[in-house]
Amino acid sequence: MRKRYAIKISGDGNLSGFLTKLVTIGTKITSLSVVDGVAYFQTDRSGLRAIRRNRRHYRLKVAISIANLESGSIGLFTSSRFLIACLIPFVASFFLWTVDVESDMPEVVDRIEQKLEKSSIVLLRPLALIPDEGEIRRELMLDDPALSWVRFRRVGTSLTIIPMLSPPTTNIIEENESPSHLVARTGGVITRFALEKGERVGHVHQTVKKGDVLATGILEQGDKTTVVGADGAVYADYWVEYTFTLPKKN
Repeated sequence: MRKRYAIKISGDGNLSGFLTKLVTIGTKITSLSVVDGVAYFQTDRSGLRAIRRNRRHYRLKVAISIANLESGSIGLFTSSRFLIACLIPFVASFFLWTVDVESDMPEVVDRIEQKLEKSSIVLLRPLALIPDEGEIRRELMLDDPALSWVRFRRVGTSLTIIPMLSPPTTNIIEENESPSHLVARTGGVITRFALEKGERVGHVHQTVKKGDVLATGILEQGDKTTVVGADGAVYADYWVEYTFTLPKKN
């Protein structure tokens, strides 16, 4: 930014000769006007020195005041301040600045924030060290039956985590007359096991489809095999995510 000086030249001396002298020696003069023998114009620092050096020779009075600042594009783009101003946001773009958890349940938010902190997903962490979404999702859903899925929304240096809670189930478990395996009635992601008899075949957060065996009713101990049947409940949820765009023009 270059300072500009407002100059007022007055007196009974040779005003036109003084102005001619300034132009001859290459003094920068802008917004020049002459009213009733008084000259008004603006100049820079070097022009100010030329005015002070020559005004007495032409017997003129000079009044000086600071005018507005001039935006010097050359000085601006080559200044250290401009380089620092560009460097700071560039460096900041490599770090995580915002981590939000969107949920209406404070206890869920607290649990997720604790797991995020345990996984070092915190503010000012380099983005290159942030795990991928699948790994973060596994850590958050581990041993948490209330979660059926976790969505992520990442924009620039901001990360938003949206936990999807398991909806309440109203399924009625029908008892089989003969011992059998426990199979899936539909597909989904396993969220919780509530077995009364039998042994797990799948595991929490595993994706299963209709007809897959979830728990076996055959127990093996060494060479001995016992058919006890599988009884209980296995809870699973199924979420579908869609991505679409709307045309900006008809």
